[in-house]
Amino acid sequence: MSRQRKKQEGRSFMAVFLLLIVIVFLLARFSLVRKPPSDIVIPRSVDVVVVGSGLTGTLAVLAAAEASADVLYINTSNEDASEYPPYLPVFWAAATPYQLEFENEYIPETMANDIYSRGGSTGNFAQILTVSLQSAQSLQWVEGMTSITFSAVTADQLGLHRSTQADSLAVVVQETEERVQGFISEEENLQPIRLLMQGGRVSGLLVRAGDGSEVEVSARAVILADGGNASQPQLNVLPRLEGGHNGVGLQLAQSIGAHVEGLAQIVLQAVLLPHGSSVTTLDLEDTILFNKLGELTHQEGTLAATIEGAGGQLFVVAAKGHPLTKQIATQEVEDLKTLAAVLKTKEELLPSQIEFLQEPYQVAILGVVALTPGGLTVNQEYSVIGKNGPIAGLFAAGELTAGLHGDKAIRELFLTEAIVSAHIAGSKAASFAQR
Repeated sequence: MSRQRKKQEGRSFMAVFLLLIVIVFLLARFSLVRKPPSDIVIPRSVDVVVVGSGLTGTLAVLAAAEASADVLYINTSNEDASEYPPYLPVFWAAATPYQLEFENEYIPETMANDIYSRGGSTGNFAQILTVSLQSAQSLQWVEGMTSITFSAVTADQLGLHRSTQADSLAVVVQETEERVQGFISEEENLQPIRLLMQGGRVSGLLVRAGDGSEVEVSARAVILADGGNASQPQLNVLPRLEGGHNGVGLQLAQSIGAHVEGLAQIVLQAVLLPHGSSVTTLDLEDTILFNKLGELTHQEGTLAATIEGAGGQLFVVAAKGHPLTKQIATQEVEDLKTLAAVLKTKEELLPSQIEFLQEPYQVAILGVVALTPGGLTVNQEYSVIGKNGPIAGLFAAGELTAGLHGDKAIRELFLTEAIVSAHIAGSKAASFAQR
């Protein structure tokens, strides 16, 4: 073999060897690169789709999932949504174990008559009676899922159950949201576009994904549980802090001929900011009130009306040790300069009355939201009513529905409505989907 041929073979060997080294290096390098997470696949077919938000949406999902339905949850809440629904922490129920220690019975028929009477005798009595009959079971259901019990009952208000634990509603929301994660597919980036119909019944939902694409999701039943229109800007109140209530469910249902009633009915509810827990009455004696602009204001009518008159936000300033601090959570403000910063005004513009309050100051910030007792007309199974009766496959729950309050807004009933209607709608939708 010539010397020149040996050199050529050596060069070829080195080239192959170097090529192998490069290939091994590249394989090792890129095999360690973490691949970006793939897009979440939207299910094309499920038993039940829930378009919801807040406590009602979560409970509707749980009720359907616990009945063995395959559920897709389109959550319309914001990421920074409050965990405090603005309801009074009162559950209205009949025939519960907590009422047994009292001599007088409080049966579902009595509860239904009480609610019907409070609503001006104009509500859907069949729906009211169904909720009353279901109330004890739904209370037991929620208590079984959470660490909260509504066991405090008094003889003069035998139907109203209260919890002895602070922040009870926030705990219920947190613990039910944690529970729902193990049951269903939840999507927050899907935008409902329209309900799909086939043969006179709801057959699914057209949604828009985060990338702008439109996807048809087939479903045998759809539950609308995203609240009414309480966050609409024309109401001149704060948007609902727990999210939803933008009228999405109303628009979806009305577009296929659903009947609505009482949409003009609203009730103003004072809430403590920033988290949004409900506030009923406060001892405002010896306090100083400021409006949204940091200007001096005064109480006019109810607390909610005073907040609305203050531009939707009210600053209550009290001295240390004032009874206000035992009624609601306040923040301590050291001096006038810091107080001016909280009120978003200048120190020299603060009224002279402030000087009579002892430092450090105690400040509570209040807002006002709307509760909506009107909405979609439903029957006692929370099936949505259209021009020709129930719309097959379409259910609704919570403040999105009408009929329970009549022509009034019963504050003590909103939490019960949220829980019991979700329990009924979820289980009925699952049953409808699986038949």
